Amino acid sequence: MRKFSISALSLATLLTLGGVAAAPAQAATSALTVGVTNSSPILGNYYFGDSGSGGCGISGSGSQLRYQTYQINITAADLYTFNDLTDSPDVDLEIGVYPLGAFNPASPSTGCISTADDPGASMNLGAGSYTLVALVFSGHVHGPVQSFSLSGSGSAYLGAAVADAGNASAIPSWMQAYARHSAEACKGSWGASWQQWPNGGQGGWVCTRTIASLA
Repeated sequence: MRKFSISALSLATLLTLGGVAAAPAQAATSALTVGVTNSSPILGNYYFGDSGSGGCGISGSGSQLRYQTYQINITAADLYTFNDLTDSPDVDLEIGVYPLGAFNPASPSTGCISTADDPGASMNLGAGSYTLVALVFSGHVHGPVQSFSLSGSGSAYLGAAVADAGNASAIPSWMQAYARHSAEACKGSWGASWQQWPNGGQGGWVCTRTIASLA
């Protein structure tokens, strides 16, 4: 009996021709929490907008914005989709991404990699660690926390606060959250919020807080 071997490539071709094809990779969504408050530094008359190409869109705002900086880590290069999970008339969160430690509040256009404002905006990010700048209009309600998500082929997660020229004495801070029932009240220093990660990524109510590390 003559024996035949089928290579992996040939097998994949046969499966495709037979109507069986591998399912496309699903985008991962990372829900992240920041804390811009009324005591956060002021960025002057600038705001972050959508560039339309995944790059930077920075304009003069005519209104001062408060900001906070963090380290953000991206696990895979992709064109990520931004979504402001706390977007409302009272809270307008905008984010900008810069080389790690390179953000200069006196010149926010310098070194900018990508910015986002409206839900669905694209951010072109490579794998690596960056400085994330979170902005909220100073006339809006601040804190204790704001949430957003990035969707793409990799994951995103935050590290400690990053010092810059306008916030040189920044104390590293960490956001904590746990899932709760909608009727459950948050206790002590925990604040009520909603995030995407509970219930298998379907979203749900959470309690959050920010803690500072002096180590």
